[in-house]
This record gives sequence, structure tokens and C-alpha cells, in this order.
Amino acid sequence: MRLKPAVFSILVTLSLSVGGVRADTITTDQVITRTTAAFFNCADYQVVGVCFWLYCTWTGCAIRTSAKVAHYNPELTMQTYRNAQEPPWTETRQFLALTQSDYDGSLVSTILSTMGSGLDELGGGGGSENKAASHSNMTFTLTDSFGNPVMFASSVASMSGYVCDPKLTPMYPYYISNLDTVSWRFGIPEMFYPESLNPFGSLLGSNSYNWGGYYPRIGHVTNHDEIKESGLIAFRSGHFITRRNQDHIYTSIYQNDSEGWWAPDPLTVSSGRWQQLAPKADTSCRTFPLSADMGPSDGLQSRRSDDGAHVWNLWRQYKCCQDRGSFLYDVEW
Repeated sequence: MRLKPAVFSILVTLSLSVGGVRADTITTDQVITRTTAAFFNCADYQVVGVCFWLYCTWTGCAIRTSAKVAHYNPELTMQTYRNAQEPPWTETRQFLALTQSDYDGSLVSTILSTMGSGLDELGGGGGSENKAASHSNMTFTLTDSFGNPVMFASSVASMSGYVCDPKLTPMYPYYISNLDTVSWRFGIPEMFYPESLNPFGSLLGSNSYNWGGYYPRIGHVTNHDEIKESGLIAFRSGHFITRRNQDHIYTSIYQNDSEGWWAPDPLTVSSGRWQQLAPKADTSCRTFPLSADMGPSDGLQSRRSDDGAHVWNLWRQYKCCQDRGSFLYDVEW
């Protein structure tokens, strides 16, 4: 199911304030600055092959070649948070209110009322014993995914033929968890998938060190470590956003290959790279789970926010060639 474009254009207006913000909030200009600061480390630009093109004019035809390049693009900026009234990305708050996906949104209130849930549960956080899907060892986290604003520059740079345009819309809301309340909060039908019934079949990590199972792809987790919970929630949403025809309300970013342009495969544990934007600003990318030291201090403390709000970039690899005629074939080494 696709989330139709609404009034997301209001988000394109950037905040240029330079005042300080709390560690658990971020502005659009900071998203741009921190994404750009990590570009050379995260993009991992490579020449991976050569493309062959047929170029014809009235005088005849010739075979032309161009380099096939590969690099990672910052596709989505994802925020995870427990307080529905204060998403960490400050410019998204107005949009969430306009789409009635904030704490007081009448659409979400109606859904929760129909499902027999009180509005006071919308904010996330710790669980309680009063609902079958809300046990005391569970927490509930909200998440939203927007097209990374730096893609404005990617579209322009792609005209050179040596930068692969991800063909996504900057600032577009590809996923809003509060508009996906039935699936994200109540796990319908995610809870009944075969993958969800096997607790060891979809671990984000290895058997010896992982952040939990990414099925069922819902907002409830039993991991009470803020950074691990946030990473798992971001991965769960990214897992279905990069696929088509999943049982959620979202806009898929899955794309088919075209001549001289190759889109990434759907997200897996090893294929996506993650950059934390808040509360810590990374200048490099890693796969989940982030490595941790053993002992009382695991080395991840600076990554944990005071209120459970975190912001991440998802980077995935694209491949492309400069268009030099009619595409024939490519060779990759």
C-alpha cells in the first residue's frame, strides 16, 4: 500500500537557525551538514566496470564506452522516538500535525478507539499489563522515514554521468508509523508471519551478538537499551520500505533497473549502511549492529539520547554509467 503525496512540500523549507539544540533534537540544516560531512567516508565511490553504448548519426554508427561506477547514497533519514509530541527532527513536527499523525491526530485517535486502545498509549514508551500486546517488558517506539534532503544535490550531480541519482524525492514522507497504526502498533498481520514465529530466524546480528529479531516488523520491542532499540526499529521499517507489497501503509523505495542504472536490492543485514545523526553525529557509516565493548561501559553511551529519540541515515549502493547512446551491455569486474 502506498502513502499518497500530501502536503509534504512544506518540509522543503529549511531551518537555518544556528542556535544550540538539545542532544536529542536535530534541524534540517544539521541533517544536511552532517550527511555531507560523512559523504566521502560513506559513499565508498568505486569504478566497478565498463558500459558499452551504440551511438549513431547520419554518417554511421560507433561503439562508445563509459565507466561503470558504484557508490552509496543517503536515501532515507529516519527518526525513532517515544514521545509522539516531540519527534527529534524539529521541522517534521508541523508536517506530522497536518497529516493528523501526531499525538492529538483525530485519524489516529479513531483507529486506536476502534481497536480498543486508549489515546494515552499513542506516545509510546514503556508497556503496561492492561493489553495483550502491551506487556511490562515491552517498549513501543514510533518511527518516520523521509527522503534525505541532500538528494537535491545528487540529482544535479548525476548530470555528469559519474554520480548515480537515487531517483527519490527529498523530504518526502515515505513512512509515518502513526499512519500505519494497525500494523505498527497491533502487529496485524505481522504477528502471524512464519518469520515472526521463529525468534532466531531474523536476528539483526549474529547468534553471539545481536540487537534482536527484526520480525515481526512492529514498534514493540523487548530490548531496553535505547540505542539497540532505535537501531532495530529503524531497520524494521527500512526492511519493508525497500520492498514492494508489504502489509504496511508506506511508499516503497524499491526500483527496477534501467539502461545504464542499477538500483540496490531490498535491505538486508549486510547490504545497508547506517549513519547516526543524533544524538551523536557520525562521519562514517556502519552496518547494524554497531560493535560494542564487553563490560560495564560498552562504548555506545554517547549514542544514547536522554529520551529515546534518535536519528539515522540509511545509505545503499547504486551503480550507473554515463549515457553515451543506446545501451548495449556492461561488464563488471
